[in-house]
Amino acid sequence: MGTLWNVVRNEWMKLVRRRRLTVVAILGLCVVALFAFGEYHRLREAQNFNPVQIQQTAIAQMESERTQLAQSPPTAQRDAQLRDLDQAIAKAKADLAQTKARTASPETWRQQAQAAIENAKQQLSQMPSGPALLPSQQAQRASLQAEIMENQFRLQHHAPPVVWPQMNSWEETVSFLGVAAKTFIPLLVVVLVADIVAGEMTDGTIKLLVVRPVRRRTLLLGKWLVVTAASALCSLVLCGLVWLAGILVLGTKGAMSPHWVGVTYQFVTSPDQPLAVTPVPDYTHAALLPVWQYLLYDSLWIAAAMVVVASIAFFCSTIFKSAMVSTAVSMGAVVIGLVVTDMARHQGWVRWLFPTHLNLMSDWSGEAALALQHPVTLGLGVLVLVIWAVVLLAVSFIRFGRQDILNA
Repeated sequence: MGTLWNVVRNEWMKLVRRRRLTVVAILGLCVVALFAFGEYHRLREAQNFNPVQIQQTAIAQMESERTQLAQSPPTAQRDAQLRDLDQAIAKAKADLAQTKARTASPETWRQQAQAAIENAKQQLSQMPSGPALLPSQQAQRASLQAEIMENQFRLQHHAPPVVWPQMNSWEETVSFLGVAAKTFIPLLVVVLVADIVAGEMTDGTIKLLVVRPVRRRTLLLGKWLVVTAASALCSLVLCGLVWLAGILVLGTKGAMSPHWVGVTYQFVTSPDQPLAVTPVPDYTHAALLPVWQYLLYDSLWIAAAMVVVASIAFFCSTIFKSAMVSTAVSMGAVVIGLVVTDMARHQGWVRWLFPTHLNLMSDWSGEAALALQHPVTLGLGVLVLVIWAVVLLAVSFIRFGRQDILNA
């Protein structure tokens, strides 16, 4: 254990002194600055566009479309379109009334939430129930039940919605980190890790390490512990800075807004439409978290996923002797993996690719399952990442232990 600690301390000192750490820090600050600037720009744009005016314009367009449609010859299709437009206009007007009430009197949100609960309960009571429901009816019932629980959560935790001209910094941070967890942060980890072994192979300094009375596996384990700890720490720091930037730009309101976790989906096809898949959410084992807590879990799961990315980059650094090649292959694995998961997202095998689960909170919240149209859970995501990390690390240790380094 003492030998391992000495290796870890030595590798940590080398990592701190490397230029790549400085490059990663600068790139991370650029990402934070980009987020802050983008949110500031969006805030200014949102303040220039009153939601009441936007909704009024949309209603006027629908009413104009209805007038033109009413002048066409009467047919069954036209009548159906008119009914749909009437329903859309009525809903838009109801939403406009709520928007006017919120922007004029934000303190009335409790009455609006209670009214929304009563309205949803009334719709549920008028809907059919039982196992013979169509998939669309099951989805609608689940959506109404979720709406009731969300509004009850807001009332119990005193969580008013953030309304114009303000924006919810917590929601914006969650949205940004969902993208960053699959793009920016993995690439920063690759830059940090990909030459940890290959760089010393290229320079020849690895020979000075293997001739010491330290087992190769201990040496490699020390390197892996350092890069994974550094990757997790950098990820947490970056998430914290993005979090802080959002608060500084947009404020702290909306911290108790509800977020779902543990939602699962069943993807059902209708007998009359076999090609149409209807996602039916199941909230039986789901829970609502305040967005600040959701964001905290999100940061921790991002750090855990980046440990796996670091392990993959570590594998490439062990297999390839060139730092440039190992970095390129690691970045290619991340980028190409993301492209493949996006292009083939409705294929079941995509669930077993590590880029699918880099944002583990999307697995936990059910967003990943909804995007893939296949059952995906947090447990599955963690299992897939662990399998990738364990297999590639085993190959790395076997390869490094058998490699002829002294005569390379």
